Parts: sequence; structure tokens; C-alpha cells
Amino acid sequence: KRIKATIIAENRSVFMIKACDEHGKFKSLVERDRSFYEACLNKSHAQLRVDRLDLSVAHRCNLDCSYCYFPRRDKEELSYGDIEKLVEAFKGDTVCLSGGEATLREDLPDLVRLIIKKNKIPVLETNGLKLVEEDYVRSLRQAGLKVVHFSLNGLDEDTYFGPDSKRIAEQKLKALENLLKHLYRIHISFLIERGRNEDQLKKIIEFSLENSTQVRQLRIRSVTLLGRYDNLDKHYTTSEILELLCNVLGEDKERLIKILEKKKRGKCLCKFSGNYYFHDNIQNYLGVDVTTRDGALSIIKLIGKYGKYVNLDYAKSNLFYKYKRLLSLKRALGVQGYRKARDSSPPKRIKSLNIEIRSWPHRFNVDLEEVTNCPSVGLSSDEKRMLPFCYRFFSDEEANLQKIREDVASLKGG
Repeated sequence: KRIKATIIAENRSVFMIKACDEHGKFKSLVERDRSFYEACLNKSHAQLRVDRLDLSVAHRCNLDCSYCYFPRRDKEELSYGDIEKLVEAFKGDTVCLSGGEATLREDLPDLVRLIIKKNKIPVLETNGLKLVEEDYVRSLRQAGLKVVHFSLNGLDEDTYFGPDSKRIAEQKLKALENLLKHLYRIHISFLIERGRNEDQLKKIIEFSLENSTQVRQLRIRSVTLLGRYDNLDKHYTTSEILELLCNVLGEDKERLIKILEKKKRGKCLCKFSGNYYFHDNIQNYLGVDVTTRDGALSIIKLIGKYGKYVNLDYAKSNLFYKYKRLLSLKRALGVQGYRKARDSSPPKRIKSLNIEIRSWPHRFNVDLEEVTNCPSVGLSSDEKRMLPFCYRFFSDEEANLQKIREDVASLKGG
């Protein structure tokens, strides 16, 4: 239920105080860093343009992860016809095929073709296990798929955790090898849990830079109290993840927060993103251009939306893309810094990596005024409504009502 809440600052952190007729009063952490929280507020800005639809096209999965945010396996999957109607009705540009595990769906190549036919950009979100089969990777590429969001919690076996305790790092690296071979654009999704895999962050960045031609984005996310996961002690706030990243790079977190504070649109309490630049490797970090999502159509999306087919290879090589990257690099380094970097080495050795940090809200600290202004949408539990991405999870919580009552009892009195 939507209830009244108060946001308070206490010892430089930010908390939410709620009062419920049924459950009483309780307090929950929103952010560890008050300055970061204040820089991210988005309530006063106009509604962002919705540009991304997340479709769970398969509820089955070949893993059984303890942190799954969508663990309902008994739901009937959307038919091809249902998906066609949803894609046709969606006014944005990008359609993400997720799950469960989307690659378990036999008609996935047909869904990719459908999305392209509707002049939209298909993106696959996957754990990658099916992609160890090179023929399957080739079939998706031939269907027109070019962008893959790939889950990678680390490069070592003990960074993967779940009830099944599968050893899958080797399989994931083989899948990445296949994606690189067939020239996919890869976005790596790195899930972090306190005390488990923080040491993998540097390794993941190094891997991304070694393959920077195709690894275009690194998404760092924290486990949180959504779906199956239930250990708030292991959760990182967004500012804490940013601090981990700054420590790896030797960057000043407070400086980046001040830059973000000046931005006027596209902010999000659960996200911080920027284009990070390196001279060849992680040891030679140059700077960052802090970015927001203003909802505008990028050159890549314009080509995808109005071209005969989605041609990201052309978009990456055309003059507009290069000019946009040049402006971002100059903002990151300043004019003098850019000239120094340009003159001291061949431009091809300057590598960029978009890094997006995210820590989703959970049922105790979600600010509905914030999460409803979101450029991404997903289906509600009845699969009849498109709702803001985070908000839809809270609309689905009715199925976990008993678990919510137990959690509330443990937090009561704060």
C-alpha cells in the first residue's frame, strides 16, 4: 500500500521513517551518503521519455540463484502474439528480452527478428550459459541481435552463489569468447555482495578494457531485498559502490558528486553513470564524464528507429558517434588534459568504458515519487500494464505477503 513516510538525515546518512496502521512504525536506510542523496533527487524535473521495455519472455531458468529478483517459475509465458502486440504498442526504442532466462525460449531468434521488423532495438539479457554453443550464438547474430547484457559476477568460480552452487565461471568465459568472436556489443552486468566479490571489480574493469572494442558498458549492481534475496546486511547503497569504484581508479568521489549535483535532468536515486577514459589500461586512468539520462534519442537509436534495420556497426563508425565521443572525452579531461592525452599517445590507445552503478530500492525504502519518473518500463504481475521498472516489483509483492510481514516484524522499531 502507498503510505506516508518522512525522509530524515542522521549521522550523514538518509533514512525513511514510515508509519503503518497495520505494522506500526519503522526506519529503513535509504542512502549512506547524504550529499549523494541530495545530488540525485529528481522529483522537481519533468517526466523522462520512456525508451526501454523489459520483457520477461521466459520464466524458466537454468540456474537457481539466491539473489534472483524474478523467481516465479510457475507463470505461463507470453505467447509470440502477446509479445508482438506489446512491442507494437511500445513507443520507445529498445526492447530487452529477459527472464528467467530468455535463451531457454526456442523462438528467441524469431522474437529478435520481430523487434527489428518493428524498427526497435533488440537486447538480450542473459546468464550466458546457453551461449557456450557457438552455433546458437551465430543463429542469434544472423537473426539480427547485436547487443547482449551479460551477467558476470566475477572471473573466479567462488564469486557465483546460489542454492545450486554451480561452478560456472569457465562456461561464462567461453560464452564471452563466442560473443567477442561474432562481434556482439556487450554490456557486462556485475552483481556485488558485501564480503563476497568486491575484489573482482578491478578484474572486471581490466577484462572490459582488454576487450573495449566490443565491451561498451559495465553495470555494477548490488544485491537488494527484491524477489528471493533477503539479507539486507550484504546490501550496498549506490554511493558505497561509487566509493569502491573510486578507490580502484584513484578518483575523488566527492568531486563526482558535485558534478552530478549540477546536472538538471535524468537523475536517479538508484543509479550513477559516466564515461570513464583510460590510456590503454586501468593503471592509466584519465578521467570521467558524468552522464544522466535525458530521454533524448541518440544517434544509434535514431538509426535503429528509422533505418531499414538496426545497424549499430554503422552508428559506431559514423561521424556523429565520433563527435559525441570527442565531446565526452573533452568534458572528462578538460581541454588541456585532452590535448595532453592526444599529443602524448596515438588516439587509438585512449579507451572508454561506460560504467553504470545501480542499487535498486527495496520494499522498505522505495520513494514512489522518484521511481515513477523512469525511462524504463516492465510488465506488471498480471502482464496487462507497463509500469516504471522498479515500481513494478513492488506491485508484484502481493505474492510474497507473508514474507513481507516477517520482514516488517524484524524491522519494527528500527
